[in-house]
Order: sequence, then structure tokens, then C-alpha cells
Amino acid sequence: MIPGLYIGVIGIDFRASHSKGFQQCVVDQNEDIIDVKDLDDLIDKIEELIRKGSKSSGVTKLY
Repeated sequence: MIPGLYIGVIGIDFRASHSKGFQQCVVDQNEDIIDVKDLDDLIDKIEELIRKGSKSSGVTKLY
């Protein structure tokens, strides 16, 4: 982890949440690693992340 840098992972038709490498790169494994199955799910998750990112927590986030 790099202090002040937000890292999020989206696994598209891939269980990224089960990858130890990704788990070690993020702050919160339950929120920062997202598995999606199709394009519609991907779009929904990206929109959700944008909404969450607009509610600043003091951590710089890039989506």
C-alpha cells in the first residue's frame, strides 16, 4: 500500500476478490475489490464507485 493512494480492483468475469495479490494492495478487501459478471453489472459498479468517490473521505480517489 502507498499512503494517500486509493487502489480499487474490478474483476470482470474473474474472481479478483480471491486473489491474494489484490488483497494485499487494497485498504479494505470487502469494499475495494469488486467482482462483476457482465457489462451491466460493471456499469452499475462504476457508477456506484463514482457516487462514493464524490463523498470525499479525505483520501484522494481516481475512478
